[in-house]
Amino acid sequence: MESNRKYDMAVEREIAAFLDEHLYSNKEIFTEFARTDGYDEQMRGSDLILSLHDKKIDRVIVDEKVAARYANTNLDSFALELSFISKRGTKVCGWFLDSSKSTQYYLFGWILKADIEYNKEKRRYNTDSITRDNIKEFEWCLVSRQKIADFLESKGWTLDMLARQDEAIRERGCVKTSEFVNGISFRYSEKYAERPINILLKKQIYIDLSEYHGIVTANEGKISTNIKAQKEKCLKDGKSDEELIMELLSSQMGGSVKRASRDEDYKDHIDFWWNTLDGNKFGIDVKGLNKVWRFDDGYDDTIHWVRLVDKQGREDRFYVKADYIAFRAMKKVIFVKWKKLVEFVLEMVKGKEVVTKNPRKCYIPYNRDRDIAVMVLNDDLEKLSDFVLHYEGAD
Repeated sequence: MESNRKYDMAVEREIAAFLDEHLYSNKEIFTEFARTDGYDEQMRGSDLILSLHDKKIDRVIVDEKVAARYANTNLDSFALELSFISKRGTKVCGWFLDSSKSTQYYLFGWILKADIEYNKEKRRYNTDSITRDNIKEFEWCLVSRQKIADFLESKGWTLDMLARQDEAIRERGCVKTSEFVNGISFRYSEKYAERPINILLKKQIYIDLSEYHGIVTANEGKISTNIKAQKEKCLKDGKSDEELIMELLSSQMGGSVKRASRDEDYKDHIDFWWNTLDGNKFGIDVKGLNKVWRFDDGYDDTIHWVRLVDKQGREDRFYVKADYIAFRAMKKVIFVKWKKLVEFVLEMVKGKEVVTKNPRKCYIPYNRDRDIAVMVLNDDLEKLSDFVLHYEGAD
Protein backbone atom coordinates (compact mmCIF):
# COMPACT_ATOMS: atom_id res chain seq x y z
CA MET A 1 0.00 0.00 0.00
CA GLU A 2 1.33 3.44 -1.02
CA SER A 3 2.38 5.99 1.62
CA ASN A 4 1.79 9.71 1.40
CA ARG A 5 4.53 10.86 3.73
CA LYS A 6 7.85 10.11 2.01
CA TYR A 7 6.58 11.38 -1.33
CA ASP A 8 5.17 14.56 0.19
CA MET A 9 8.43 15.49 1.94
CA ALA A 10 10.52 15.26 -1.24
CA VAL A 11 8.12 17.32 -3.32
CA GLU A 12 7.51 19.80 -0.48
CA ARG A 13 11.20 20.75 -0.51
CA GLU A 14 11.01 21.60 -4.21
CA ILE A 15 7.80 23.60 -3.77
CA ALA A 16 9.33 25.46 -0.82
CA ALA A 17 12.30 26.47 -2.95
CA PHE A 18 9.91 27.67 -5.69
CA LEU A 19 7.92 29.78 -3.24
CA ASP A 20 11.03 31.25 -1.64
CA GLU A 21 12.21 32.45 -5.03
CA HIS A 22 8.97 33.50 -6.69
CA LEU A 23 6.55 34.46 -3.90
CA TYR A 24 8.13 35.36 -0.55
CA SER A 25 10.79 37.42 -2.30
CA ASN A 26 8.08 39.85 -3.46
CA LYS A 27 8.72 42.92 -1.28
CA GLU A 28 5.40 44.48 -2.34
CA ILE A 29 3.63 41.83 -0.26
CA PHE A 30 6.07 40.40 2.28
CA THR A 31 8.29 42.44 4.55
CA GLU A 32 9.95 39.42 6.17
CA PHE A 33 10.05 35.65 5.86
CA ALA A 34 12.12 32.98 7.53
CA ARG A 35 11.89 29.22 7.18
CA THR A 36 11.64 27.22 10.40
CA ASP A 37 13.40 24.05 9.32
CA GLY A 38 14.03 22.59 12.76
CA TYR A 39 12.34 19.32 13.67
CA ASP A 40 10.60 20.77 16.73
CA GLU A 41 9.19 23.70 14.77
CA GLN A 42 7.98 21.39 12.02
CA MET A 43 6.22 19.16 14.54
CA ARG A 44 4.50 22.22 15.98
CA GLY A 45 3.06 23.10 12.57
CA SER A 46 5.49 25.83 11.59
CA ASP A 47 7.05 26.06 8.12
CA LEU A 48 7.51 29.82 8.07
CA ILE A 49 7.51 33.02 10.06
CA LEU A 50 5.92 35.69 7.85
CA SER A 51 5.39 39.44 8.07
CA LEU A 52 3.29 41.30 5.53
CA HIS A 53 2.56 44.93 4.79
CA ASP A 54 -0.77 44.54 6.52
CA LYS A 55 0.22 45.73 10.00
CA LYS A 56 -1.88 43.08 11.72
CA ILE A 57 0.12 40.26 10.14
CA ASP A 58 3.52 40.47 11.79
CA ARG A 59 5.80 37.49 12.43
CA VAL A 60 2.95 34.99 12.29
CA ILE A 61 3.47 31.22 12.25
CA VAL A 62 2.50 29.74 8.88
CA ASP A 63 2.10 26.13 7.77
CA GLU A 64 2.36 25.57 4.01
CA LYS A 65 -0.18 23.15 2.55
CA VAL A 66 0.04 22.41 -1.17
CA ALA A 67 -2.13 19.95 -3.10
CA ALA A 68 0.86 18.73 -5.12
CA ARG A 69 -0.68 15.39 -6.08
CA TYR A 70 -3.42 17.25 -7.95
CA ALA A 71 -1.17 19.43 -10.11
CA ASN A 72 -2.67 20.33 -13.52
CA THR A 73 -6.13 19.04 -12.52
CA ASN A 74 -8.01 22.27 -11.65
CA LEU A 75 -8.73 20.96 -8.15
CA ASP A 76 -11.53 23.07 -6.65
CA SER A 77 -11.13 22.06 -2.98
CA PHE A 78 -8.54 21.44 -0.26
CA ALA A 79 -8.42 18.79 2.48
CA LEU A 80 -7.91 19.50 6.17
CA GLU A 81 -6.50 16.46 7.97
CA LEU A 82 -8.54 15.14 10.92
CA SER A 83 -6.60 11.93 11.67
CA PHE A 84 -4.35 9.23 10.20
CA ILE A 85 -2.87 5.86 11.19
CA SER A 86 0.80 5.70 12.21
CA LYS A 87 3.28 2.97 11.23
CA ARG A 88 2.59 1.37 14.62
CA GLY A 89 -1.09 1.13 13.78
CA THR A 90 -2.28 3.77 16.23
CA LYS A 91 -4.56 6.67 15.36
CA VAL A 92 -2.87 10.08 15.32
CA CYS A 93 -4.65 13.42 15.51
CA GLY A 94 -4.46 15.24 12.16
CA TRP A 95 -2.82 18.62 11.80
CA PHE A 96 -6.07 20.60 11.69
CA LEU A 97 -7.43 19.17 14.96
CA ASP A 98 -4.09 18.94 16.78
CA SER A 99 -4.28 21.54 19.58
CA SER A 100 -0.50 21.26 20.17
CA LYS A 101 0.17 22.92 16.81
CA SER A 102 1.18 26.57 17.02
CA THR A 103 -0.03 27.33 13.48
CA GLN A 104 -1.71 30.73 13.13
CA TYR A 105 -2.12 30.79 9.34
CA TYR A 106 -2.13 28.29 6.51
CA LEU A 107 -0.75 29.09 3.08
CA PHE A 108 -2.82 26.87 0.80
CA GLY A 109 -1.50 26.20 -2.69
CA TRP A 110 -2.72 24.70 -5.94
CA ILE A 111 -0.31 23.98 -8.81
CA LEU A 112 -2.30 25.15 -11.81
CA LYS A 113 0.40 24.36 -14.34
CA ALA A 114 3.59 22.27 -14.15
CA ASP A 115 5.69 20.88 -16.98
CA ILE A 116 5.39 17.22 -15.97
CA GLU A 117 4.44 14.14 -17.97
CA TYR A 118 1.01 12.54 -17.97
CA ASN A 119 1.05 8.80 -17.20
CA LYS A 120 -1.62 7.28 -19.43
CA GLU A 121 -1.44 3.90 -17.71
CA LYS A 122 -2.05 5.37 -14.24
CA ARG A 123 -4.23 8.12 -15.73
CA ARG A 124 -2.56 10.85 -13.73
CA TYR A 125 0.34 13.27 -13.94
CA ASN A 126 3.76 12.20 -12.62
CA THR A 127 3.59 14.62 -9.73
CA ASP A 128 6.58 13.02 -8.02
CA SER A 129 8.70 14.75 -10.69
CA ILE A 130 7.63 18.25 -9.62
CA THR A 131 10.61 20.54 -9.13
CA ARG A 132 11.14 24.22 -8.45
CA ASP A 133 11.96 24.69 -12.13
CA ASN A 134 8.93 23.06 -13.75
CA ILE A 135 6.17 24.81 -11.77
CA LYS A 136 4.73 27.50 -14.04
CA GLU A 137 1.52 28.69 -12.36
CA PHE A 138 0.79 28.49 -8.66
CA GLU A 139 -2.39 29.75 -6.96
CA TRP A 140 -2.18 30.54 -3.25
CA CYS A 141 -4.14 32.06 -0.42
CA LEU A 142 -3.20 32.92 3.14
CA VAL A 143 -5.95 31.97 5.60
CA SER A 144 -6.18 32.31 9.37
CA ARG A 145 -6.65 29.00 11.16
CA GLN A 146 -9.14 30.72 13.46
CA LYS A 147 -11.22 31.94 10.51
CA ILE A 148 -11.51 28.39 9.20
CA ALA A 149 -12.58 27.13 12.62
CA ASP A 150 -15.12 29.95 12.92
CA PHE A 151 -16.52 29.21 9.46
CA LEU A 152 -16.91 25.52 10.25
CA GLU A 153 -18.58 26.32 13.56
CA SER A 154 -21.02 28.63 11.75
CA LYS A 155 -22.01 25.60 9.66
CA GLY A 156 -22.50 23.42 12.72
CA TRP A 157 -19.03 21.83 12.91
CA THR A 158 -17.15 22.72 16.08
CA LEU A 159 -13.72 21.18 16.58
CA ASP A 160 -15.21 18.76 19.11
CA MET A 161 -17.90 17.72 16.65
CA LEU A 162 -15.27 17.18 13.96
CA ALA A 163 -13.35 14.89 16.33
CA ARG A 164 -16.52 12.88 16.98
CA GLN A 165 -17.26 12.71 13.25
CA ASP A 166 -13.72 11.45 12.67
CA GLU A 167 -14.23 8.66 15.22
CA ALA A 168 -17.57 7.69 13.66
CA ILE A 169 -16.10 7.49 10.15
CA ARG A 170 -13.18 5.36 11.31
CA GLU A 171 -15.53 3.00 13.16
CA ARG A 172 -17.74 2.61 10.08
CA GLY A 173 -14.80 2.42 7.71
CA CYS A 174 -16.47 4.79 5.27
CA VAL A 175 -18.25 8.14 4.95
CA LYS A 176 -22.01 8.18 4.52
CA THR A 177 -21.83 10.56 1.56
CA SER A 178 -19.04 12.27 -0.37
CA GLU A 179 -21.30 15.08 -1.56
CA PHE A 180 -20.51 18.66 -0.63
CA VAL A 181 -22.98 20.37 1.72
CA ASN A 182 -22.42 24.10 2.32
CA GLY A 183 -19.09 23.65 0.53
CA ILE A 184 -18.04 20.94 3.02
CA SER A 185 -17.41 17.22 2.53
CA PHE A 186 -15.60 14.34 4.28
CA ARG A 187 -13.19 11.77 2.82
CA TYR A 188 -11.73 8.49 4.08
CA SER A 189 -8.75 7.43 1.92
CA GLU A 190 -8.09 3.71 2.30
CA LYS A 191 -5.70 3.61 -0.66
CA TYR A 192 -2.94 5.17 1.45
CA ALA A 193 -1.13 3.33 4.25
CA GLU A 194 -1.97 6.19 6.63
CA ARG A 195 -5.72 5.87 5.87
CA PRO A 196 -6.31 9.58 6.50
CA ILE A 197 -9.69 11.09 7.25
CA ASN A 198 -10.09 14.63 5.94
CA ILE A 199 -12.66 17.36 5.80
CA LEU A 200 -12.72 19.12 2.43
CA LEU A 201 -13.70 22.73 1.79
CA LYS A 202 -14.28 24.26 -1.62
CA LYS A 203 -11.47 26.47 -2.87
CA GLN A 204 -13.75 29.49 -3.06
CA ILE A 205 -14.36 29.26 0.69
CA TYR A 206 -10.64 29.53 1.37
CA ILE A 207 -10.40 32.48 -1.02
CA ASP A 208 -13.33 34.23 0.66
CA LEU A 209 -11.75 33.69 4.10
CA SER A 210 -8.26 34.65 2.99
CA GLU A 211 -6.26 37.72 3.92
CA TYR A 212 -4.33 37.48 0.66
CA HIS A 213 -4.91 35.54 -2.56
CA GLY A 214 -2.94 35.49 -5.78
CA ILE A 215 -1.33 33.55 -8.63
CA VAL A 216 2.40 33.19 -9.15
CA THR A 217 3.35 33.10 -12.83
CA ALA A 218 6.94 31.90 -12.80
CA ASN A 219 7.57 31.47 -16.51
CA GLU A 220 7.26 35.23 -17.01
CA GLY A 221 9.68 35.92 -14.23
CA LYS A 222 7.10 37.88 -12.25
CA ILE A 223 4.27 37.49 -9.80
CA SER A 224 0.70 38.21 -10.79
CA THR A 225 -1.16 38.87 -7.58
CA ASN A 226 -4.71 39.86 -6.76
CA ILE A 227 -4.53 40.95 -3.15
CA LYS A 228 -7.94 40.73 -1.59
CA ALA A 229 -9.28 44.08 -0.40
CA GLN A 230 -9.90 44.37 3.32
CA LYS A 231 -13.58 45.22 2.95
CA GLU A 232 -14.28 45.06 6.67
CA LYS A 233 -11.86 47.94 7.24
CA CYS A 234 -13.85 50.43 5.14
CA LEU A 235 -17.37 51.70 4.52
CA LYS A 236 -18.79 53.60 1.59
CA ASP A 237 -16.53 56.63 2.04
CA GLY A 238 -13.51 54.42 1.47
CA LYS A 239 -11.71 55.67 4.57
CA SER A 240 -10.04 53.23 6.91
CA ASP A 241 -10.98 53.33 10.59
CA GLU A 242 -7.68 55.01 11.46
CA GLU A 243 -8.01 57.64 8.73
CA LEU A 244 -11.56 58.52 9.70
CA ILE A 245 -10.82 58.85 13.41
CA MET A 246 -7.61 60.81 12.87
CA GLU A 247 -9.56 63.31 10.73
CA LEU A 248 -12.37 63.56 13.28
CA LEU A 249 -10.00 64.26 16.16
CA SER A 250 -8.01 66.94 14.39
CA SER A 251 -11.08 68.69 12.92
CA GLN A 252 -13.44 68.49 15.93
CA MET A 253 -11.03 68.51 18.88
CA GLY A 254 -8.05 70.33 17.40
CA GLY A 255 -4.39 69.51 17.73
CA SER A 256 -2.38 67.25 15.44
CA VAL A 257 -2.31 63.51 14.72
CA LYS A 258 0.49 61.22 13.59
CA ARG A 259 0.55 57.51 12.79
CA ALA A 260 2.43 55.36 15.28
CA SER A 261 5.53 53.42 14.31
CA ARG A 262 5.28 49.76 13.39
CA ASP A 263 6.75 48.73 16.76
CA GLU A 264 4.35 51.02 18.67
CA ASP A 265 1.42 49.53 16.77
CA TYR A 266 2.45 45.90 17.09
CA LYS A 267 3.94 45.88 20.60
CA ASP A 268 2.06 48.68 22.37
CA HIS A 269 -1.28 48.63 20.50
CA ILE A 270 -1.10 52.28 19.52
CA ASP A 271 -2.42 53.08 16.03
CA PHE A 272 -1.70 56.82 16.13
CA TRP A 273 -0.74 59.68 18.42
CA TRP A 274 -2.94 62.70 19.19
CA ASN A 275 -1.16 65.89 20.28
CA THR A 276 -3.80 68.12 21.91
CA LEU A 277 -4.00 71.91 21.83
CA ASP A 278 -3.05 72.09 25.52
CA GLY A 279 0.18 70.15 24.97
CA ASN A 280 -0.84 66.61 26.00
CA LYS A 281 -0.02 63.54 23.93
CA PHE A 282 -2.29 60.49 23.85
CA GLY A 283 -1.86 57.10 22.20
CA ILE A 284 -5.02 55.91 20.43
CA ASP A 285 -5.94 52.28 19.65
CA VAL A 286 -8.68 52.05 17.02
CA LYS A 287 -11.43 49.41 16.96
CA GLY A 288 -13.55 49.17 13.83
CA LEU A 289 -17.14 48.04 13.43
CA ASN A 290 -17.78 44.56 14.83
CA LYS A 291 -20.08 41.62 14.33
CA VAL A 292 -21.51 39.35 16.99
CA TRP A 293 -20.32 36.45 14.82
CA ARG A 294 -17.67 36.71 12.12
CA PHE A 295 -20.00 35.28 9.48
CA ASP A 296 -23.07 37.37 10.27
CA ASP A 297 -24.28 39.27 7.21
CA GLY A 298 -23.77 42.75 8.60
CA TYR A 299 -22.15 44.76 11.37
CA ASP A 300 -23.86 45.11 14.74
CA ASP A 301 -23.95 48.74 15.85
CA THR A 302 -24.73 47.82 19.46
CA ILE A 303 -21.58 45.92 20.48
CA HIS A 304 -17.80 45.71 20.33
CA TRP A 305 -15.41 42.88 21.21
CA VAL A 306 -12.73 43.63 23.80
CA ARG A 307 -9.80 41.23 24.06
CA LEU A 308 -8.47 40.33 27.50
CA VAL A 309 -5.82 37.69 26.70
CA ASP A 310 -3.82 37.31 23.48
CA LYS A 311 -2.86 34.07 21.71
CA GLN A 312 0.43 33.96 23.61
CA GLY A 313 -1.48 33.91 26.91
CA ARG A 314 -0.55 37.49 27.82
CA GLU A 315 -3.16 39.67 29.51
CA ASP A 316 -3.69 42.80 27.44
CA ARG A 317 -4.02 45.01 30.55
CA PHE A 318 -0.32 44.48 31.30
CA TYR A 319 1.17 45.55 27.97
CA VAL A 320 -1.34 47.68 26.02
CA LYS A 321 0.06 51.21 26.28
CA ALA A 322 -2.70 53.13 24.49
CA ASP A 323 -4.32 55.88 26.55
CA TYR A 324 -7.64 55.70 24.72
CA ILE A 325 -9.53 53.01 22.83
CA ALA A 326 -11.53 54.58 19.98
CA PHE A 327 -14.57 52.42 19.17
CA ARG A 328 -16.06 53.16 15.77
CA ALA A 329 -19.84 52.88 15.48
CA MET A 330 -22.00 53.67 12.45
CA LYS A 331 -22.33 57.41 13.13
CA LYS A 332 -20.05 58.09 16.07
CA VAL A 333 -16.71 57.22 17.65
CA ILE A 334 -16.59 56.45 21.38
CA PHE A 335 -13.36 57.29 23.23
CA VAL A 336 -12.80 55.28 26.43
CA LYS A 337 -9.69 55.32 28.57
CA TRP A 338 -8.02 51.93 28.44
CA LYS A 339 -7.56 51.55 32.20
CA LYS A 340 -11.18 52.46 32.91
CA LEU A 341 -12.35 49.95 30.26
CA VAL A 342 -10.25 47.13 31.74
CA GLU A 343 -11.59 47.75 35.25
CA PHE A 344 -15.19 47.72 33.97
CA VAL A 345 -14.85 44.57 31.88
CA LEU A 346 -13.02 42.60 34.58
CA GLU A 347 -15.75 43.50 37.06
CA MET A 348 -18.47 42.42 34.60
CA VAL A 349 -16.89 38.98 33.98
CA LYS A 350 -15.90 38.28 37.58
CA GLY A 351 -16.81 34.72 38.57
CA LYS A 352 -17.92 33.72 35.06
CA GLU A 353 -16.47 30.66 33.31
CA VAL A 354 -14.67 30.97 30.00
CA VAL A 355 -16.67 29.36 27.17
CA THR A 356 -15.31 27.92 23.91
CA LYS A 357 -18.42 28.52 21.79
CA ASN A 358 -19.51 32.03 20.80
CA PRO A 359 -22.02 32.91 23.54
CA ARG A 360 -23.75 35.62 21.48
CA LYS A 361 -24.21 37.43 24.79
CA CYS A 362 -22.33 40.28 26.38
CA TYR A 363 -19.92 39.89 29.30
CA ILE A 364 -19.24 36.19 28.82
CA PRO A 365 -15.47 35.48 28.38
CA TYR A 366 -15.02 33.62 25.08
CA ASN A 367 -11.91 31.57 24.21
CA ARG A 368 -11.41 32.09 20.48
CA ASP A 369 -8.69 29.49 19.92
CA ARG A 370 -6.27 30.65 22.63
CA ASP A 371 -7.18 34.34 22.90
CA ILE A 372 -10.01 35.44 25.21
CA ALA A 373 -12.43 38.24 24.37
CA VAL A 374 -15.63 39.71 25.78
CA MET A 375 -18.51 41.35 23.93
CA VAL A 376 -19.37 44.77 25.41
CA LEU A 377 -22.46 46.93 24.80
CA ASN A 378 -21.79 50.21 23.00
CA ASP A 379 -24.25 51.89 25.43
CA ASP A 380 -21.95 50.90 28.30
CA LEU A 381 -18.91 52.11 26.39
CA GLU A 382 -20.59 55.48 25.91
CA LYS A 383 -21.31 55.72 29.65
CA LEU A 384 -17.60 55.02 30.32
CA SER A 385 -16.36 57.40 27.64
CA ASP A 386 -14.53 60.69 28.11
CA PHE A 387 -16.01 62.02 24.88
CA VAL A 388 -17.88 60.97 21.72
CA LEU A 389 -17.37 62.35 18.22
CA HIS A 390 -20.18 62.19 15.65
CA TYR A 391 -19.89 61.89 11.88
CA GLU A 392 -22.15 61.21 8.90
CA GLY A 393 -22.19 57.41 8.72
CA ALA A 394 -22.96 55.01 5.89
CA ASP A 395 -26.60 54.02 5.45
